Amino acid sequence: MLIAVNRIISDFCGGSSETLIKNNYAAILEVIDEIFDYGQIQTTSTDDIKPFIKSDTSGIKTVGGQITAKISKLRSALPYQLLSSAESVSGSSSHKSISDESNANNIFIDIGEHVSMTIGRKKEIISCEIEGTITSKSFLPGTVELKLGFLQNIRTSEQLLNQSSTSTSTSSTYSSNSNSISNVIRSGDIILEDALFDSVVDYRQFEVNKQIYIPSLPIGEVNIMRYRIIGNTTTQTSISDEKEKFIAPTSSPFKQPISQSSAKSKIKSSSSSNNDVIRSMDIKSPVQVHIQLKEVSKHTLEIFIRLIPNLHDSESNLSITRFLCILPLPSSVANVTFQSLQKSGSYIGLDMLSSGDDDLSESGSNPKIGEMCQYRSEERQALWQAAPFRQGEEPSVVIRITSDEDTNMSTVWKRRLGPLYCDFTIPDYTASGAALKFLVVSDGSKSFAPLKWMRKMTYSGSYVVRI
Repeated sequence: MLIAVNRIISDFCGGSSETLIKNNYAAILEVIDEIFDYGQIQTTSTDDIKPFIKSDTSGIKTVGGQITAKISKLRSALPYQLLSSAESVSGSSSHKSISDESNANNIFIDIGEHVSMTIGRKKEIISCEIEGTITSKSFLPGTVELKLGFLQNIRTSEQLLNQSSTSTSTSSTYSSNSNSISNVIRSGDIILEDALFDSVVDYRQFEVNKQIYIPSLPIGEVNIMRYRIIGNTTTQTSISDEKEKFIAPTSSPFKQPISQSSAKSKIKSSSSSNNDVIRSMDIKSPVQVHIQLKEVSKHTLEIFIRLIPNLHDSESNLSITRFLCILPLPSSVANVTFQSLQKSGSYIGLDMLSSGDDDLSESGSNPKIGEMCQYRSEERQALWQAAPFRQGEEPSVVIRITSDEDTNMSTVWKRRLGPLYCDFTIPDYTASGAALKFLVVSDGSKSFAPLKWMRKMTYSGSYVVRI
C-alpha cells in the first residue's frame, strides 16, 4: 500500500523527494485524505482522485525536465456521500482550498458514536445505548477560544425527573435544577444519561444554555466531551418483520470510564423511583437485521439474513460503508456454503466454501464489489460482509449449513446457533442525530479566520441479534 501511495503522490507532484513533499504539502494531504477514509482504503487510482483535489501543485523540476502540474478543480462529479462526508458546520462542503500558507490554520471537530444494542428472538429491543465522544483537533497557531452549539435541544434525564442534584465529586460536577423545565420530550430532543467533560471546558455554559465553551483550547487533540444515551426498551412488544421500530433501554455505564485526570467535569443523573417520568429517548437502529431459519433436509439448515437500512430521513442518502456479520455455529457442522441474493430474492450464485478456507472470498458468481464471505472452521464461525449499501437497498445472504450428526436438526441443535454479532461503520452519521449548529473560534483578532471542519461517524459497539 505504501508503494501505491508513493506512486499516486508522484503522479500529482512529479516525484516524492523531500523538497517536493515540502512544496506540495497541502495537495498531498488532500490526496491521502481521498485514498483513506477513517482508515479504510477507498481507491488507489490517480484518475479517480484527481477531480476531488482543489490545491494546486507548484512547478517542479525533475531529471526529465520541467513539469508543471495543475490539479483540476472540477466538483461536478463528486458523489453525495463524499461531498457530505465532512460537511462544515455552516452546511457547505468542507473540501476547502488549502494553500501552503494556511495548511496549519485548521480545526477539526469530530463526533463519534458507538451503538450497542441487543435484539431478542422476537425482534424486541432488550438493551441499547450510545456512547459518544466529541473531539477537537486543533492545528491553529496557539490557544484559541471555542464555542460549540448543538442543533438539537439537549436534555438530561435528571431534568426530566424534575429533581435538584448536588455536587459530591472532587472534580467539577454539573447538576441541573429542573424546576422550570418541562418533562415533555419533543421530537429531536437528545437526552443524556450522563456526560464527562475535559478540564479545559467551562461546564457552566452547558448548564445555562447547553453550549460547550472552552476559554483556552490548546493545540492538538482534546476529548472535549464524552456522553452516554440510553432509551426505552420494547421487551414486551412484538414488532412486525417489515416495519420494525427500534427504541432503546436503560443499561450499563461507560465500558472504559475516563480517568479523573482527563475528566474534570461530570454530568450524572441521580437515581429515582419515579417511573412515571420518561427519562430516556427513542433510538433507531441504523440497520434492521432480519433472520429466518429454514430446515431444508434432515441434516441441512438455511439461515437467511437480510439487512435493511434505517437511517434518519434527513440522511437517507448516506452509505453504510462496512457491515460485517459473524455467526457462531454448532460444533457438529460439517460444511458451510453461501448464496448471495438479489433484492428480489433470486439467487446470484453459489460459492462452495469448505472447512479449510482461511481467507475471505467473494460470495456468489457475480457479487457486488466489497461483498465477502468466509467459514472459519477452527472458530466455528460463518462471516459475511455486505457490500456498501444505502437506504432502499437490502443486501441479503443465505448461509447453508450441513450437520454431521445422525439425528435431525432438533430445536436444541438450532439453539446452538448464534447469536449474530454485527460490526459496522457509517460515515457522516450519528445514531442519536447529534449535530452542531455553530462553531465559533476566536483568538481576539479580527483578521483571524481559521478553516473549521466538522465530521461525524457511527460505529457498532456490542451489537447482538439473537436467533
